[in-house]
Amino acid sequence: MKNIVAHVVNFIFPNKISQCGLTINTLLTQERYCFEELYPKIYSICRYKNTLIRNLIHQVKFKGDETTAEIIASCIARHIDTILESLLRNHPPDHRYKVILIPIPSSHRRRMSRGWNQCEIIARHIPSWSVYRPLVALHILKRSETTSFQKKLSRHERLQAQKNSFTAFPHHSTDETIVIVIDDIVTTGATLREAITTLEKGGYRNVFGIAFAH
Repeated sequence: MKNIVAHVVNFIFPNKISQCGLTINTLLTQERYCFEELYPKIYSICRYKNTLIRNLIHQVKFKGDETTAEIIASCIARHIDTILESLLRNHPPDHRYKVILIPIPSSHRRRMSRGWNQCEIIARHIPSWSVYRPLVALHILKRSETTSFQKKLSRHERLQAQKNSFTAFPHHSTDETIVIVIDDIVTTGATLREAITTLEKGGYRNVFGIAFAH
């Protein structure tokens, strides 16, 4: 199965970031230009308007498809490894770093109606594809039950709706801990931005977010 997924990923992303025309190695310095209005700590891989990308996301979001989730996870893992390699380039090679993945949580209402959280499904598959073997933490970040559905909201309304929408289990992390928030799609950046801010207020350091599509 892993070989099949790898072939699919290489077909979709032959060493390039979809639609942006950028090599993976230029992610940190140039990929942000594709969505420059977003928070600087947020990264994305491809554009949601691409039909194939949109269908992949829908398969996981609305059907909970594990195979599709693994395809998305392998793409995210590739970019996580590139980001971490750049971040840790000047650190001692024998230094141990703890990498934690935190999927964007869904509200209890959404989980009950859908039966799953697509970000959790994707996050669970990432460690097996990353050379850094990150840990997946499902109980650090919680979403408020009062958060509104965002699909029909304007940009300004989305930004306002996400304020104080998360709580984080308090922690005093060190420079040896890197926290990566995982989302399937980013539009205004409001959700990932609020999640990162909440985690930082909760004592977490070295936090950034990555989404499959924007």
